[in-house]
Order: sequence, then C-alpha cells, then structure tokens
Amino acid sequence: QPSSAPPPPPKRPPAAKPKKATPKATPKAAPKAAPPAPASGGEAGGPNLEVVPAVAGEYWTCLVAGRVRDETSSMGDIVGEVKKGDLLNVISKDGDWIEVQNIWDGKPRAFLMFQNKKGKQMAEVAGDQAASAPAWMDQQKALKDAMAGAGNAPADGGGFGGGGGGFGEVAMPKKQVSDEEAELLAMLKGFGSKTHQGGDNDAGAPPPEEQPSSAPPAAAPAKKAADKSAKAAKAAPKKAAPSADPGGDMSEAELLALLKGVGSGAPPPGEDGAPGAGPAPAAGSLEERLDDSDFKVRKAAYEELTKILAEKTDPNDEAFTKLTAEMLEAMIKEKNAMALASAMQTLEAYFAAGPSLCAELAPLCASEMIRAGFKQAKAPVVKRARNVVVLCVKEGGPGEALDAVYNGLGMDGPKHPVESTKTLTQCVVAFGPYQLGVKKVAGKAVELLDKPDKKVKEEAAKLVGELLRWMGRPCLEHALAKMDAKVVKTLVAKAEEAGGPQGAKPGMELRRGAVDDASNFDFDEAGNLVIDLVEPVDLLAGLKQTDYSEKVKSPKWNERVEAYGHVIACCGTPPKLVQNDVSKVVDTLRSSLDDKMIAVAIAAVNTLGVVADGYGAGFKAYAKPLAQSFIAKMKDAKLVPPAIGSLSKFYAAEALSVSDVSNNVQKTVFPDKSKVVPPHAQIGVMQWCADCVTKDKLPMSKAEVGDLAQLGFDVVTKISDPKVKAAAVELLTQLLMREKKEKPDAAGKVQKTLNPLSESKDSGQRMVYKKICEAADPEAAAKAAGAKDAKGKGDDKKAKSGDKKGSKKDGAKGDAKGDTKADSKAKAGGDSDDSKVGRLDISEEDAEALLQGLGIDGFANKLKDLAGSGWKEKMEACEALGGSSAMAGKVHSHSGALVVLLKAKTNKFNDKNANVMKGAWNGIKACAAQSSAESAFDKAAARVVVGHAAEKLADKKQAVSIRDMLTALCESVGPSMVLKDLFKALAQVKSPIAHQEGVPWVVDTVKEFGVGACGDKVVGEFCIAEFEKARVELKDVKTKTAMTNLLAVCFAQKGPPFVKKHLKSMPKEMQGVADDIFKKTPFDPAAAGPTKKALVEDEEAGGGGGDREELEKLVGKSILVELGDGDNKKWKVRKEAMDKVISECDGADLAMTPLVKDLAKALAKCLADLQMNNKPLAAQALGTLLAGIPVQEAAAILKAVIKPLTLGCADTKITMREACVLAIDKGAVYGDKADQKCLEVVLASLAAKESGLCKPVSRLCLLEWAVKRFPELKVGTSMKEVLPQLLDCMNDKDSKVRAAAETIMTLVVAKKGAKQSDILKAMDKLSGSAQRTTKEKLEKIFESTEIETNTLAAAPSAGGEPQAAAAGGGSKAAESGGGAAAGLALLENKGKDKREAEAWKAQWPVPPANDPPSVKETEVLRGLWEKTISKDSVDAFFPKKQGQMDCGNAGLDLLETCVKEGDDLFIGHLDLIFKWITIRISEREIMPTLTKILDLLLLILGNLAARGYELRDFEASVIAPYVLEKSGSSKDRIVEGFKNVMLAISQLYPAKRSVYARLCTQPSSFLMWLV
Repeated sequence: QPSSAPPPPPKRPPAAKPKKATPKATPKAAPKAAPPAPASGGEAGGPNLEVVPAVAGEYWTCLVAGRVRDETSSMGDIVGEVKKGDLLNVISKDGDWIEVQNIWDGKPRAFLMFQNKKGKQMAEVAGDQAASAPAWMDQQKALKDAMAGAGNAPADGGGFGGGGGGFGEVAMPKKQVSDEEAELLAMLKGFGSKTHQGGDNDAGAPPPEEQPSSAPPAAAPAKKAADKSAKAAKAAPKKAAPSADPGGDMSEAELLALLKGVGSGAPPPGEDGAPGAGPAPAAGSLEERLDDSDFKVRKAAYEELTKILAEKTDPNDEAFTKLTAEMLEAMIKEKNAMALASAMQTLEAYFAAGPSLCAELAPLCASEMIRAGFKQAKAPVVKRARNVVVLCVKEGGPGEALDAVYNGLGMDGPKHPVESTKTLTQCVVAFGPYQLGVKKVAGKAVELLDKPDKKVKEEAAKLVGELLRWMGRPCLEHALAKMDAKVVKTLVAKAEEAGGPQGAKPGMELRRGAVDDASNFDFDEAGNLVIDLVEPVDLLAGLKQTDYSEKVKSPKWNERVEAYGHVIACCGTPPKLVQNDVSKVVDTLRSSLDDKMIAVAIAAVNTLGVVADGYGAGFKAYAKPLAQSFIAKMKDAKLVPPAIGSLSKFYAAEALSVSDVSNNVQKTVFPDKSKVVPPHAQIGVMQWCADCVTKDKLPMSKAEVGDLAQLGFDVVTKISDPKVKAAAVELLTQLLMREKKEKPDAAGKVQKTLNPLSESKDSGQRMVYKKICEAADPEAAAKAAGAKDAKGKGDDKKAKSGDKKGSKKDGAKGDAKGDTKADSKAKAGGDSDDSKVGRLDISEEDAEALLQGLGIDGFANKLKDLAGSGWKEKMEACEALGGSSAMAGKVHSHSGALVVLLKAKTNKFNDKNANVMKGAWNGIKACAAQSSAESAFDKAAARVVVGHAAEKLADKKQAVSIRDMLTALCESVGPSMVLKDLFKALAQVKSPIAHQEGVPWVVDTVKEFGVGACGDKVVGEFCIAEFEKARVELKDVKTKTAMTNLLAVCFAQKGPPFVKKHLKSMPKEMQGVADDIFKKTPFDPAAAGPTKKALVEDEEAGGGGGDREELEKLVGKSILVELGDGDNKKWKVRKEAMDKVISECDGADLAMTPLVKDLAKALAKCLADLQMNNKPLAAQALGTLLAGIPVQEAAAILKAVIKPLTLGCADTKITMREACVLAIDKGAVYGDKADQKCLEVVLASLAAKESGLCKPVSRLCLLEWAVKRFPELKVGTSMKEVLPQLLDCMNDKDSKVRAAAETIMTLVVAKKGAKQSDILKAMDKLSGSAQRTTKEKLEKIFESTEIETNTLAAAPSAGGEPQAAAAGGGSKAAESGGGAAAGLALLENKGKDKREAEAWKAQWPVPPANDPPSVKETEVLRGLWEKTISKDSVDAFFPKKQGQMDCGNAGLDLLETCVKEGDDLFIGHLDLIFKWITIRISEREIMPTLTKILDLLLLILGNLAARGYELRDFEASVIAPYVLEKSGSSKDRIVEGFKNVMLAISQLYPAKRSVYARLCTQPSSFLMWLV
C-alpha cells in the first residue's frame, strides 16, 4: 500500500475468514506501510505517476479487458490492466503480442496479447489516429490521477485499491479483482451497512466525516450498475433477504457474486436459481430480455421467441406485429456469436411467415447475415444464415437483398465468397434464374469460374449445374468450356435426369420485384433456352478508355505487351465484338509479329486469336494473310503453341478454312530442298489440322479431307522422325473417326487412302494402320478381336451343343407342358408359378407354330439360335422375333405366343446371361411398339411379363431395357393395368435396387400419362405402401426420395382433392414429408395435361377419382333454399348451410354445373346478411367454392361476385375485410399462380365508383393484395381505369396506403399499363397541393422504373456503388492494405514496372565488382519499401541493430508467411525481397539464419515455378550473383542448398548474355551450376 495511506478505522469488525484474502483485506498488513513510490519513472516495477509524452508508434483500441505484462508470455509479471475501449500506444508487434508504451510503472517494456491462438482479436488499430493522440493523453492523465488518489485513500476503506482500472497496485496478488468488480464490491459492502437506510452508522464503516471527499473516476459506473441492479431486483421474484451485513458474514468473492446476481436479475448465492443451485429464472418481460446486456439472457429470449413464432402461421398475428423494426434490427445486428445463432432461428421463423416488415428489413438482414453469419465456425449456423438470406430475397425481391449476395461474392473473408456462391445457388434452386435476372445470374456464375479459390470454383460449378437444369446447355457453352470435362459430363447427366428445362419449376415465388418470367423467353424444340448471354462490346470504344494508344507506340516492350492486354480485356469474356472497322488494330498487331522481343510477338498472336474469336466470320478479310504469317512464324518454337491456338480460333470463328492455307501447310511439312523447316513447325501445322478435323460441327469439303488424308499418308510413309510421324497418325485417326461418324457403313476417301498401309510389306506401316483403325473405331476393333478368339473354339462348341441340343429341347418342351398344365390347374383353382402375375393357355409348340405362320424371315434359324448356347445369337434372335415387320397388325393375336416362346427359351425369364435377358425384353418392347388401336398387346401376356420383370429390375444391366419395355406396354395396353401389376410384384421384392430402379420409372410414367390415366386410387395406395416399405423394411433413402418426387407429381396434377381422397391413411412420418412437398410444389391444373396417351382405353383406370365432383351431390339440392331465406330469425339455418359448403367443398374439384353459379350468387348476397357473424362466414364459404371451380370458368364466376366482395372489404370489422380479401385471392389464384383473366376482373373492380378503392376503409387491404398479386399481370395489361383511384390513394392520410399505392403505380409504369401522359392527365383532378406532391412522387417512379428496366447491369449495390464494381473482388481494399487486414506484412505493390524501368539509373551493387550493400543501400531500400509494408513490420525488416544475419530473423518469418498465405501478393515485391535478402546474406554469417534464408529462397522460387512465372532481368541480376558469390561454403549442406537455389533460378530464368557476363565472374561456381 502507498505510504500515505491512513490506518483502518478501529471499530471495523474483522472479516469472517475469507477463502483467499487480498492484500488490502488482510488485517495484519494494515499497519505496515509500503516503500514510497518514486516521483516519476522510479524504480523498475514501481508506479509511474508522471504523464509521459507519446513515443513514435500507432494507437490501438482495446476490444476486451486485459492485462499488460513485462514479457511476451502469459507467465510474465503484470504491469497493469486495461479495459474495453482503452487506447494503447503500440511500438511494435511480435507474433500475437504488441509492445506498448509503459505508462503504469518504471519497467522498460510492456506487452499485451492482441489476439489469442484461435484468432480472436482483443485489440485493433484505432480508426482515427489524429483524434487518438489527445484522447490517449487524457486517458493517461486520468489514470495517473486515479493512481495518485489511491495513495491518499484508506488502506481498507471502499476496496478501490488503486482505482482507474486496477493500475494502482505495485505487487498484485495472483487472484486479481478488476476495477469494476472492486467498485461493485465496495458498493455492496455499503448496502450491507445501515448508512443507506438512514440509520446509525455501521460499526465497521467509517463515519461520514471520515469518508473520502471525492471518489475515484470509476465510481460513476458503479452507481449506474447499482441503479440497474436495484431496478432488476424490483422485477425479480421475491426471495429470502440476505443477512443484514453481508460484508461481515461473507467473503469478498461471495459478496461480488451476490451483487452480480442482483445486477442480472439472479438471486443471491445459495438460493434457488443462484450459482450452484441450478439456472437462474429469467426476469422481466420478453421485450426487456431481448434488450438485455447479458448475451445469455438474450440467447434464451431468442429461443423462446422462436418457439412462439414457429407455432404461428398468420403474419398478422400479434406475435409478429409486436416485433418492431428496432427489435428486429437489434437481432440482425447481434454481436455475440452464440446469441447470433439463436437470433438466426428467430429471423428464419419470422421471415418464413412473411410479415409486412420483412420487405423493409430484408436488405439489412441479408447484408448482416452475409457479413457476420457466414464467418461463423459451425456449419449448421452458416447454413441457417444462408437460409435466412434466401428468405430475405423472397420477401425483399431480387433488389438490394440479392445485391448483398453479389457483394458477398467479392468479400475478402475466407468463407464469404464460398458461402455467397452457395446462397446464390440456393436462390436459383428456390426461385429459378428468370425471377432473379437470368443474364446477371449467369454472368456471375461465369465470373466465379475464373476465381483462383478452388472452393469457390467448385461451388460455381454447382451453380452452373443448376442453371443448366433451368436453361439447357446451348446458352451456357461458354461457361462449360471453363470447366473440367468430367465435371461437365456429371452436371449434364444430372440436368437430364432432372428433366431439363421443361421439368424445372421454382420451389418458391418472390413476393415482389421478380425480374422476369420464363414465359417471356424462347425455347428450342429440346426445351433449351434460346438466348445470347454474351452482349457484344465495342472494341474501339473500349480501347479509347485505356492508355492503349500511348503504350502500343512505346519503345518499351513490356508496355507494348500491356497494350495488347488491353485489347484482350476489351474483347470481353467470352469475346464478342460489335462489327466495326478494326483494320488499324489488326495492322498494328500484324506488324508486331516481326518484333525483336519474342514476348511482344507472342502477345500479338494471342491477341489476334481473341479478336477473331470475338468477330466471328466478320474476321474473314484478315484471317488468311494472318494465318499464312502464323505458319511461317512457327519456325520459332516459342510461337508454335500460340499460333496453333489462334489458328484454331480463326477456324472455329469460320473466318478461315483449311483450303485457305493448304499450300502453306504442305510447304511446311514438305519444304523445298533449299529450305529447312524444324520438326516443331511440321508437328504444329499437323496438330492444327487435326484440331480442325475434331470440330465436326463445322463443314469440311471432300477436297480438304482428301488433301489432309494424303498429307498424313505421305508423312507416315516418307518421314522418319517419330514425333512428326505421331502427329500424322493423330491427324489420320481424327479423319477416319469423322468419316465413320458421317458414313458408318460406307468406306470413304480416308479409308481408301489408308488401305495401302494395311497391305504394305513394312510391318511398321501395318502396325500404324492397325493403331489408326483401333483408335478410330474401338468397338469394331473389340468385336473383331472377340470373333478371332472365338474362331478356334467354334468346333468344340458345335460338338458339345450337338450332343445336348436334343435333350435341352425336350427338357424345354417338358417344362413348357408342365407350365401349361400348371396354368390350367391354377385356372381351376390350383397353384402355379404364374398364378400371381397372369396366365397363358398355350404350349411352347403351339407358340412356335403360331409364330411360324406369320412368315417371319429366317424363323427356323432364329429358333436354332434360341436353342443354342451362344448368347449373342440368342439375344439377336429374341430382338428379331419381336421386331419383325410381320408382327404389324397381328400384335393382339401373336404377342401371347411370343411371350410363351421367349419365356421357355430363357428359362422362365431367368437366363443367367444378362444380355440374353436384355434381348428378350427388347423383343417384347419391339412387339409392343408395333401395337395399334385395333391390335394391342395381349393383356394376359403383359401381366406375365410385368410380374417377371419386377424382380429383374434389381439387375442394373437389365433395368434400362425393362423400363423401356414397360413404357411400351403402357402405351399399348394402358398404364393403369401395368402399374397395378407392377405394384403388386414390387411389394414382394426385397431387393432395394429393384425399388430404386422401379420407382423413378413410375414417377416418369405418372408424369407422362397423368395421374387420372394411371388410376388415382392405385397410385395413392402405392404412394403410402411404398413409402412405408422404403422407410421400415428397405430403409432406403433413394427410394424414399423417389417417392417424394411421386407425391410432388400427384399434387401438381391433382392438388388438395387427391390428398384428401387418396392419401387419408398416411402415417405420421409420411404426413410431415408430404406437407413439406406440397408447400414447395405449385398446384397448376392448367398445366397438368398428359404428354402420352395409351392406344386403347384403359378400363382399369376407371374409379380412380380423376373426374370432377358434382356440387349437388356434395351440398344437396336444398342449399339455395336454405341460403335464400332472408328471415333474420332463421340466421342459424343460413349459418348451417354455409358451414356445409365449407366442409364439403373444401379441397373438392368441382364440375361446372348451373348450381355452381347460382350458389356463388346466393353466397354473395349473404355477404350483406343482417346477422353480423354470418357475413365473414359467407365470405369464407364463397372463397371455398371459388377455389374448386375449373380455372377456365373462374373469371366468369368471379366477375359475378366481385362487387359484393369489394364492398365487404369496406366493412368496419377487420375479420370481414380479411375474409373477403381471402375469398378474392382464392377466386383469382390457382396453385401459386394467379389467373390473368381473374386479375383483370379484380383490376376493374378496384376502379368501381361505389366500391373498391373509392371506399377509404377498403383501400389498405385491397392495395396490399394488389401489391402481392399484380406483379403477375402480363406486360401491356391496360390499367388506365384505375389511375384516378391510385392517385387519390397516393395522397391518403394513411402512410401504408400511400406506400402501397406508390408500389402499384410503379407496377403500372413498369408493366406499361398506362402511358406517362395518361398518368399525368389523370392527375388533373387532384387539388393544387396534392398535384405538386404527387408529381414529385411520379417523377421518382418514372426515373426508378427506367433504371430498373434499362440499366440492370449498372444498378447500384447495397453499398451505393455499381454492382460490377461491388463484385469485382475488392481491388480498392487491396490497394489500401488488404494484406495487413489479413495479418500479412506485405501490402499490394503496383510500382514494380516503374522500378524496372528505372533500374538502370541506380543499379544494385553486385559482387565481385562492387562492395556488399551498405547503410546507403539499406536506406534506399527502406524508402522504396516502407510504403508497401505494414507499419508494424518495418522494424522487423529494418532493425536498429544490423551487422549479422540473425537480425533479420523476424523479417524472414514475415516473408515466409506472406509467400505461404498471401497468394501472389509477394510477386509485386519480388525485386525488393531479393535486395533485402542480399543485404542479409552479406552480413556476418550465422549458420541457422543462412539455412533459413536458403529455405525462404527455395520457397519463393518453387512458388514462382508453380505459377509459371519467368524472372525478369532486373530481378535475376540482383539475386543470382550473390547466390554464386556465397556458394563456396565449407559445409556440404549449405553448398547443396546453394546448388538447389541456383538450379531453381536457372529454371525460372532463360539464359541471357547480360547475366552470363556477370555469372562468369565466378567460373567455378558457374560451371558447377551449368553441370
């Protein structure tokens, strides 16, 4: 304690044995005085009471409370403590610690941990450095005052012990008490005395006159905490009061726990709810707990609120309306990670219901979920954040909410781009690309494919796969070209499996702001979207915005290369250019082909290829002379790859043909005797020719094919170079492959050209011929090899088959007779194998005779093949019998015989060879395919086949053939019978594979033929039975998934009536799954028509319940009489009649009869019933009736009742208004889509003078409904008649009415419902002031609508910048120090090119001509580098003490981190890094550090090699001489290290004379390097 502290008061009773007494609470320590503190600085470790000036450093802000120590270790002595918000003057950074200016005691250094091992930030750089300096001085002064005041305070009084955040004590105990806790403790001790009650002073407290005159500065928070504690204590349930003097009976730890419990609404220790007695009960209302400062209280409140919201479905429920925008914003901006996870659940439940505030909060919520939610550690939390963002897009529309997703794609966080891409994919799955803006979404997907991050690319591929499902492949070819072929194949297969664009439907509908609809686009015959996603760009206009014109004329080769880079960038990705005159650009590029710098020539060739790709056939005028130049330039090996690439682009753009350069190709491969052409040029031209041949979609003339074939033949026969010959073989292979595709049976020109090779005496040429043929047609080659192998064994097989032929035939006949007898017995009531699947009363002999009578070609031979042992012959015979043209018109009479014969010959459809079985199924399919309305497949035979086929679905080799056969049978005899028998058979099959193969086929069949044709009842029973079998018995996820698809198909076609009638007995487990599917699946009866139809009427489909129900049977004949009684005393009769309509017609699919219209009119009259309670009931009944009417008749019925409904919307009772709006919605909406004619009926009713928007009471509900449904109106629908009412509503007193009216007016303008002149003309009826305000609003609407419709690509993002910039990857952030933000020492450095240009001015000293770098060079390097490295890293790179290698260890560590974690950031610093290494390597040698330097060099050079980087002159000339100079070490491992570094440099730097001259100054080292 300070020496000036007075002794404690004599009357204070001693403490009651504390568990761990602090120094100031120990009675024995009180009389002793500590040594006096020094006046300033003092002894090391003593308190420093003098305000010291700031040293050079950087101000940081504490994010949490912490302790300052005298070393970079948690075991170091505590110098002082800091609180959240305190400022620190940071001198340097060392790992996770920062060195701060010591203002607490006299120790020389002080350190604070600014981040823990998990990466949690506990301090960060202050935002405003200028304002932080005076604030730091003020904070220091307050600290010194508090420390000085602690010296005058009583040793034991009040327990403040040093004040000001606990900085006052010199020797701190192990168990520290923070300043806030000390104040709370002192306050509680005060509460324990009688002074606060107004009575006598407590014996243990000092009298009033002895109390300190002024409290330390931190006393104010204690008072605030006490007020809060008292307030919380009032709200808390009453408990037994603590002892009168807790300070005398409890330890300080217990007292502190007691006060903290009071402050948070918790009971004192030891009571119920206290620590050690279970969790404390929540105090206060839910609203108060949502705003509590304790995150645990908020978390519990969020979870409670989530349960409440989950039970509510009505967005207008009180549970939703009580939540204000401020409360929801607080949830969205929740800072605590654990509480945020619970808040996400609440937000998900809130946005799923869709209350009115959702649209307003959607942009903010989406942005915060992306910013904070995506960086959470737990995957489920991140997934929930994605779900919330999708709901935000649903509620807020694809405007600012979706912009937030686009912004997330370009964020710097490690998770944000990946999770944002996943979110965008979820949005496409949920809403489809059309509602979101198909061009923009596709453009973002293409951009993401170019990102370097592997995970982003993987998610981008999934996004492209989802777009593929919606849009088809043709319009996305440019995106697929960027992806791996295997990935593309998988995505295409999945898209086709899902049904392609025709089967893609959105799972959710946007509530507002859908950009477009699929109906507004064109599709080809295959269902693929016909759209050009790539907009042409103007190359010349783009170049004007760059420095192309200056750099292309620059004498510096690298600037000319940059100029050509501008050309490529201005062509777009993929290239597509406006057709204008680019001759000047092409001429400039052509002239660069002869540039002395090969890099310029390569850049010119590549650029010309890109330009040609963009111009297409329009580039033809330039292509031929350029191509000739390219071929001539192929003599330079470095130009071969770019020339091939550009020539291929010329050809693909149809700007060049092979014949245009055939002479050049010929002269390159076979040059004149006076010229020499290197082999790489010959190989290059032939590779290009082969590449042209592979593009089989582009036409190639016979003459071109012949010339290329002859060229390849000549090379194979005349040139001996194996590499050139291999190129010719590849060319001939591609030619032959293309010829076989175009003419599979005939021998074309290529084959005739190759034939001499097969007859050549040279075995090498024969081998070449064989290789070409095998590569061109591998199937034929395999077949020929199989025939050759079988030839030697043919005689043995014939002998064996001859011995067994008779016995097998007899056995088969016996089996067939036995089967027939068994069938006969089964018919009479006995059992047989086929008793469950059908019977055929025909023997095998009779079947053969019947089929022979048809006159099938080669029937006898086919019977022999069926009886033989060769599987190929048996398979072909089965297919030939069923597919014979003789079957046409005879299918009904001979299909049974075919089934009997095939069954006998395949061992009752159990042949062991899968190919034979495939032949049998294909034969039956071919027979069924020849059916007609007069000659359908025999039903008994079909039953036999289906019964046997069900079990064979488990064999995947047969599954495809079986499914095709079943489809053919459905088309012939009807799907109902086939499905019924298949369902029975599948119920007995235990193999999960059979169900996995069979159920998807059922889904496709029901979708194609329609639920009604398949039998509603049969399909419904199968849904229930198969789902339970998959869940309980098979436990197969795939089958369950297929069953969910079947449920979705049934609901889409039949809707709620199907569920009500045929899925009543669903188990609970299935009920939950079905409900989810039905919510996601739109019911669209208008689009439910079948795509296939059976040839004959399927009698078994009857009774399925597919027909519409008659209203009279449901509600009775007397319903109109019951409703028409106007006697007010008989209101109960009317109520019962309305209840009957609601209960009987709910979910019914009504047939259109006269009673429907009469009942609708009768219910409309009841909307004005004198009994008030009957009115909403009438509206409900009318809505139920309207929901069951066929969509074709909906508009006519709705028109008859719309006026009473709109009048009902003006009722004073909110229940009546809501019921009428719901009835209108049911009448206009079918499934999830509004009918256009119905919308037009409602639109006309809004303009009615006596109802609609003319009634102020009805305005809000009608406008809100219109905001929800009018976006579905077709563009061009006239809305003139409603303009006066809308303008009047825009000046309504109610702000909600005004906002809704403005939204509708925006729709009017956007959908071209009225011209601007019409709107302004309708405004004339308004008053003068109303006209002025309305005109301002309209001008904004006109302007915003223009922006939305015309400038989507330039629409502002949530941050106010154009979206293109927002999604661009954050280059500005990188320039301003993105590296430092990521914890890296290096920032982005863009001055490398400038340094290279100026390198000759101040050359770096190199050995042995120059001395090693001195202080001067070090300062020059520091001046160049200081601005592009983080401030806290400068001292690490340029330490004060230099002279030996180990002074740079910290800098080496920082560079290693940057190379490993900073991607390509270090390349911009490469020359500076090399110079810094030369300084270090020239200092006094420290072996561990030298090893570290060599490892760093190898790491850098290896990274560069992986990127394909080539060292520049001014980089290599700095490092290479020093490596050679220092390589003469006496230690083998150091020599080996230098050798590895030299080898790595040689691989990255082509040999050049200027550097050789320097390297040769050390001949021995140079020769070693060369070796």
